[in-house]
Amino acid sequence: MLRRSFLASLTAIPAAAAPAPSPAQPLSWQEPHMGTLWTIETPGADPIIAAKAAKAAFARIAALNTCLSDYLPDSELSRLSASAGLNKPVPVSSDLWTILSKAQLAAASSNGLFDITLGPLTALWRRSRRQQKLPDATVLAKARAASGWQFLSLNPDNQSALLRQPGMRLDAGGIAKGYAQDEALKVIASHGISSAMINAGGEVGVSGPPPGRPAWLVQLQPVPGSPTPVAAVKSSFVATSGDLHQFVEIDGRRFSHIINPATGLGMERPGHAVVIAPNGLSADVLATILCLMGPSKGIPWLTKNHPDIEARISMTNPDGTTETNASPGFPALLAPPAPAK
Repeated sequence: MLRRSFLASLTAIPAAAAPAPSPAQPLSWQEPHMGTLWTIETPGADPIIAAKAAKAAFARIAALNTCLSDYLPDSELSRLSASAGLNKPVPVSSDLWTILSKAQLAAASSNGLFDITLGPLTALWRRSRRQQKLPDATVLAKARAASGWQFLSLNPDNQSALLRQPGMRLDAGGIAKGYAQDEALKVIASHGISSAMINAGGEVGVSGPPPGRPAWLVQLQPVPGSPTPVAAVKSSFVATSGDLHQFVEIDGRRFSHIINPATGLGMERPGHAVVIAPNGLSADVLATILCLMGPSKGIPWLTKNHPDIEARISMTNPDGTTETNASPGFPALLAPPAPAK
C-alpha cells in the first residue's frame, strides 16, 4: 500500500503550560530511515544515557526496515513475497508476524480498505505517477487479480504465512512506520527515559510529557480555511493520511498516492484524516482506512470499532465545499488557541 504524505507541518513541541523555573532543553537526534527523516527528542534526560537510547532506537528502526521494506529485494518481506503461488507456507519472524496478523485484522474489519497485499498495485501506481499516465486496463486487471487480503493465509500454530495467489506482493508501507515508532519508544523507555518524542517524517509519537509540562503540543493538518489546530497529547501517536503533498494529475483527474482497493488506482477525493491513538501501529493503519472511508462513514465506523481512538476527517466535495467530521473526544484533545499578542 503506497503510503500517504508525511506532513512537514506535523511537529511536536513541548506544551506551554505554566512557566517552569528552568525548562529542560530537548536533546535531539536525526537519522534517515524508511524513506524519511526520523527525529528523536528526549527533554530532561541525562545526555549520555539519552545518546545511547537514541542510538539503540535508530538501530531498532533500521532492523525493522531490513525486515519490512518492499524496496529491499533481500528483506524478509520481499523474500516472503517471492514465495507467492508456490503453495509453500513460510515461517516468519515475530516482527513480520505482528505486521501480518495486525494487517489482516485491519483488512477484515475494514472490508479490505486496508490491504497489505496490494504490492502489485503499489508498483503499478508508482510507475503511473512517474510516467504521468494511467495504467493499461489489462495490466491493471492483472495486478488487481494478484492482490487481495483473502489470499494471504496465516497459521498461528507455527507462525507461518502462505501467499496463495501467483504474483502476490506485500507492501507494509501503511503499517511499518507506526510499528517502528512503537518499538523505538519501547527501546528508549528501557533506558529509563520517561519523556520522549519520535517524529517519523510527520508521524509523531510521544511518551510522557517534558519535565514541568502537562503535555506535548502537536500541530495538526488544518481544515481548509481554518486555523492550524494543536493537540495536547502524552503517551499517544498522531498520524495523518492525505494527498496534500503526494498527488498526481493525469488526464484532468487528481489522484492521491493512497490506493483505493476498489479501483486499483489512487484515491480521487482530496482530503485527509488525522488519527490520535495509544499506539503508532493503530494510528498508521487507521489513518489510511479513514481517509478512504470519508467523513460520513469513517467516524461512525471508528467510534463503533475503536472507541479509545480519536480522529478527524476532512474531504473536499466536487463543488469545492469541505465536509468534515470528528469523533466525539477529538475536540477535547485540542489545546486552547494562543492568546493574541
